[in-house]
Amino acid sequence: MPSDTQQLVTDRAMALKAVIQYLLNSGRGSVSLNEIRNLHPRAKCQATQDDELLETIRSFMRFNASSKIYEQEYENMRSAVQRLFDARDIALPRHFLDSAEHAGLSIKRQKRPRGVPSFVDCDAIIALTGGLTGMKTLVRQYEGYWRVFRMSSSYGNWQSGGANPKSNDAKLSVGLLHIKPFDLLRQEGLSIPEFSLYQRPEDLHDAVRTYGIFVHMGPRLTLLAEGPRIGSGISDIGLMTWHHVETIGSRGHSRPPISGVYCLPNSDGQRVVASYFCGVFVEGSDKHDQAAYEEVRRREIAEKRIGTVERGRLEEMIPELADDQQTRETIDRLIDRSSEPTFRV
Repeated sequence: MPSDTQQLVTDRAMALKAVIQYLLNSGRGSVSLNEIRNLHPRAKCQATQDDELLETIRSFMRFNASSKIYEQEYENMRSAVQRLFDARDIALPRHFLDSAEHAGLSIKRQKRPRGVPSFVDCDAIIALTGGLTGMKTLVRQYEGYWRVFRMSSSYGNWQSGGANPKSNDAKLSVGLLHIKPFDLLRQEGLSIPEFSLYQRPEDLHDAVRTYGIFVHMGPRLTLLAEGPRIGSGISDIGLMTWHHVETIGSRGHSRPPISGVYCLPNSDGQRVVASYFCGVFVEGSDKHDQAAYEEVRRREIAEKRIGTVERGRLEEMIPELADDQQTRETIDRLIDRSSEPTFRV
């Protein structure tokens, strides 16, 4: 029966092997046994042949490796892998971090982006999106600013005496949705897509910001936020979701409009509302750097192009709609859906 010390070395060696196997087989960082061999403490010893050292490493990695090889090579292998992490920017999934620490490795834990809900597994989101390549492709299709239209919660239920959505007195809420560009995500060291939604209450000059993450699940794209991030005092989960559009390019627009369901705080940030919404891409906004994005947001707020407006005065708020038939038709469809007595996803 192995002593406590022998058992501890075996346990740590097994944890170290799990980390090494992940590095070799996951595709992250393109790590090879040869690279680990080159970082092995005995790699520069003239008396040690490369083939001999590589065979020793393979023996350590075997499924049925002996406790003897663990005792002899655990510290050497731990040192080699530690040097690998120190030299390269390799991220481990959260579920491997405990194994790495048990193996005696000092691994820098990545700071969790503030917009990621507590219940979300970042690695699972990246996997759902198709890895880094899939995430890049997806974010490229939506990055930039979108004008988001929905019926204002202030107009009330028209069947219970509120304004009919089809009347010119009915109010629309206009927000500005920012899908953070892929290049900015990488510059900030973020591993998961993020969004910000700006809305402006009628009694405030500045905008209220809701932010969270961008998730691809099956045929739908979902913007997901968790309180209190989603508004003042709000503690519920909120989302916006729509069917993913595979192709870009539609009747004079570089990106077709999006339409779906909104369940997030209203513009005053005090309560969650559910409604249909539509989104129209702001042309050219995918080409901006961070400073340009901030300038667009400030301009939209200063010119009061974010906020609540009566349907009949929408073109006064956003003059370019007068020459944009596609967007007007998209808003008309939103209003038609909002006037239906039943709510359908």
